[in-house]
Amino acid sequence: MIAPMVARLRAQTSLAGALDTVLNDVIAMHGAEHGTIQLVANDVLRLVGQRRFPAEALREFQLLRKSDGTACARALRSGRPVLIENVEEDAEFSPFRAIARLVGFRAVQATPLIARDGTIVGVVSTHFANKHRPTAIEMQSLDAYSTIAAEHIARLLGNDGAAGHADIFYERMLTAVSK
Repeated sequence: MIAPMVARLRAQTSLAGALDTVLNDVIAMHGAEHGTIQLVANDVLRLVGQRRFPAEALREFQLLRKSDGTACARALRSGRPVLIENVEEDAEFSPFRAIARLVGFRAVQATPLIARDGTIVGVVSTHFANKHRPTAIEMQSLDAYSTIAAEHIARLLGNDGAAGHADIFYERMLTAVSK
């Protein structure tokens, strides 16, 4: 199932291309309506890619700390995938419910992108319009793919780290959404 995804990812020689490929393929794998991808910079998640999020939501999710109640912050905190089947019923997510309604999602899964050395490079999330639980095979496939994606992204980041890249990608997103 993931072989074509891995081939598309490995064909990417730019960080922007790799991030887009990971996000597009994970959204397609899950049949999700929305998605985000974030890089870790200075122990903070920085939004670098999205699909179908309005500008107001991008501003809200631009920087997330481990202590935040979003699925992606929890995935960063725990180092494990996090699934919120219904954001309307999840107490920790309550500060973000208005944004979820604005975007139009009811469920979210977030998977950390963990390199083989244990470094969390980022988090990829898929967002669903209705209550949802990805299947076991979807999550197993994502788990296998996420390590490969983390390694590829880490290689493309090199010694520069994510901080400078994150600012550039975020500004491009806002410009594209504002048009």
